[in-house]
Amino acid sequence: MYHPPSGSGFEGSELEFVEIYNAGENAVDLSGAYFNDGIVFTFPDASSLDPGEFLVIVSNTAAFQERYSGVSASGEYEGQLDNSGERVQLLDASGQLLFVVDYRDSSPWPSEADGAGKSLVLRDPSLLPSDEDDYSAWRASSEELGSPARPEPSLDIVQVVINEVLTHTDLPLVDAIELHNPTGETAEIGGWYLSDQYENPKKYRIPNGSSVSPDGYFVVDEIAFGVGETGFSLNSHGEPLWLFSADENGNLTGYSYGVEFGASDNGVSFGRYVLSTGETEMVALSERTLGSENVEPLRGEIVVSEIYYDPSAGGYEYIELLNTSGENVRLYDIENPANTWRINGLAFDFPSGLTLQPNQMAVVTQVEPSVFREYYGPLEGVMVLGPYAGALDNAGERISLQKPDSPDLVDGQVFVPYIDVDVVDYNDKAPWPVSQQEGACIERVDLVGFGRDADSWALSYCEQGSPGWVRGMSYEVWKRAWFSDEDLQLVELTVPTSDFDEDGEANLWEYATGGSGRISLVGINQTNPEGGGFEMSVRRSLYPSDVVWNLWFSDALGDSGLWEERENEAEAITRTLLGDGSELIVFKGEIIGEASFFRLGLSLEN
Repeated sequence: MYHPPSGSGFEGSELEFVEIYNAGENAVDLSGAYFNDGIVFTFPDASSLDPGEFLVIVSNTAAFQERYSGVSASGEYEGQLDNSGERVQLLDASGQLLFVVDYRDSSPWPSEADGAGKSLVLRDPSLLPSDEDDYSAWRASSEELGSPARPEPSLDIVQVVINEVLTHTDLPLVDAIELHNPTGETAEIGGWYLSDQYENPKKYRIPNGSSVSPDGYFVVDEIAFGVGETGFSLNSHGEPLWLFSADENGNLTGYSYGVEFGASDNGVSFGRYVLSTGETEMVALSERTLGSENVEPLRGEIVVSEIYYDPSAGGYEYIELLNTSGENVRLYDIENPANTWRINGLAFDFPSGLTLQPNQMAVVTQVEPSVFREYYGPLEGVMVLGPYAGALDNAGERISLQKPDSPDLVDGQVFVPYIDVDVVDYNDKAPWPVSQQEGACIERVDLVGFGRDADSWALSYCEQGSPGWVRGMSYEVWKRAWFSDEDLQLVELTVPTSDFDEDGEANLWEYATGGSGRISLVGINQTNPEGGGFEMSVRRSLYPSDVVWNLWFSDALGDSGLWEERENEAEAITRTLLGDGSELIVFKGEIIGEASFFRLGLSLEN
């Protein structure tokens, strides 16, 4: 019980407790076992816990016994459990880990345990969580104030969820809430409550006799839940929403389900979305689906494409953005130009008057733009902004790219709602990409994938980041990053077949081999190894998705030569990552005839 409510004449912090349970078949010797992370406590000699037995240690014995009359405490610990979440571990006398949990006070951890009267309990005490931060192994207690030193009552209730919420509408649309029954049995929800306040659950009462069929949906709109003395409205600026189980007499029966959402564009609903990890998020949907299965999340016009959050390998911390919309995107409210886009989590507000063009990247960095360009190259077409105050958290945090909505009046004051365009909730633990080297930079591998999903990300090909390069990029994106606006006016010089920097290498070659269009790279080498045949090495960028490589052979040059593509007569025998976003490929083939010639051809996929 990490955040109990105050009561019985004591502050909430004095009413904390930690319960230990032996789910095994043998007694456990706790002599000298200790907590040293989160709270401090050492078990005295001869302490043991029999199979199926509970024990409780507390913050304040007098406070605990006042609230939980008749329940014995095995000791008082020093310190307090963090209401925001922390790591708590129990070790045996030799220092071996017995149990650890790294709980949090926000979704997907049960928020009912965060000051709302419930404790945090294992769903199945006989099973160890898969990881210390495995939220799915925990739930809020069935009983108010928990059930210390005794088994947790089971919840024999069909667990309906809040599945979609429409909060920002103009007539003829009205705000609405959709419930979903993901189970295989009918859910009788007559008498249940919906509320926008956990501490005041009995607001809108679902009519008696209401039910949700297996895998079915139940929709109620503000015409129903917004009337009467206990009616409420949905806040278009964002708020929490709760569902509470109750019997037909209105008595709460222990189950609750809560969601939280932010501001949204007019007519855009939020829906429950399941990540690859099994966690759920309420996200803006690409279309409203009230009464039916949710569709994919709405994809913002600008996405976060790279985060270099731990620059201990060298270079400078930054966040890279990419305009994937195909249109110019103004980074401010057209009607209120002083209200600009921002990155929440960095406390960075974009300067006024900026527009990001199609395929253009922006980099927001911790240092002056001139310092950044000196280190990473000119990046002629990339908008480099900064510096921002503070630093990205190396352990992970939520980064939200947000745009301003129209100002509103709240309690007589002007309020500017901000709408999430793209959100990344990265961390330094699996399933997020984990670096085995110094530093950590992650790149988005799926530009149309959901930014909060770890499956959309991978470690960067470059240890110190790769601004100006994006996984699966096209020639158009590369051209926009490495040529200035003035350069792009010279259309004939920036097409793939031209040689902008006049170094003898076409723009397409420099793109395909990891160049910038302004820097000459050694791209191809040929040798004749012992035993005959030939070997050819070529540097190839790992980022493009639209480059086609072709190997051609001929037995003569000039008019008499006939070039043929012979894919099967040359194979890549080695691939070596170079650590800079490219790889070195060595091809090996047989000499054909008395004299053979070969060439490497490049083209772009249509």
